[in-house]
Amino acid sequence: TSLFARAAMMISAGNVITGWENTTNGAVSSFRIRSDVFEVVPSTGTGERTAYSNGSWKGWDSNNVKRWQLGKQD
Repeated sequence: TSLFARAAMMISAGNVITGWENTTNGAVSSFRIRSDVFEVVPSTGTGERTAYSNGSWKGWDSNNVKRWQLGKQD
């Protein structure tokens, strides 16, 4: 497979690397995130949110009550 396009942002500190990478070979595209914790939160910083960490995807409501979890269970 030949790589036609790539964009990335990686940062590191204390031997820990985090970042993202987009690639495409003209037939298949890829978007990868390298992170120990990945969260999607409202712009206000409070409210409903979702997060992935340690093999588990979780979702909380606006009262910070966990409503669902996929993958490894607590």
